[in-house]
Amino acid sequence: MRIRLADSSLTLDAARALVRAHLELHSVEPASIQRVVDVLPAPYLPPNGALWVAYDGDDPLGCAAFQTIAADTAELKRVFVWPDARRRGVARALTEHAIETIRDRGYSRVRLGTQETAVGAQRLYESLGFRRIEPYRAADFGTVWFYELLM
Repeated sequence: MRIRLADSSLTLDAARALVRAHLELHSVEPASIQRVVDVLPAPYLPPNGALWVAYDGDDPLGCAAFQTIAADTAELKRVFVWPDARRRGVARALTEHAIETIRDRGYSRVRLGTQETAVGAQRLYESLGFRRIEPYRAADFGTVWFYELLM
């Protein structure tokens, strides 16, 4: 598996398909999904963010992104893996890659929100040292649990 920055037409097309599937999974309204997908890779543009796609050969498996939400705080976003690629360590690899990049860029904390029903994601984040916190923003959709990792 390799993780690539979504900075070419090929990687951006893969990222758009993954983000669209992620939002559709959560029953986000189609017009809202289109608005998010149309502007990718924004708001995850370097140096204040990044959008990655994990690949097995030429096959995209999953994606992850981060954006800056305060001078010392990054927010992990859009972690999603195709259902047939799950349970292969893809989400862990993407999340660890994001944490390493965020740390290297000098942030002191990473925050994220995940759906209350996403038990696998919650276990992953907790295994990486994230702790539940009070909400720091309004939920995009559904019931969201918020987490933070201090660097």
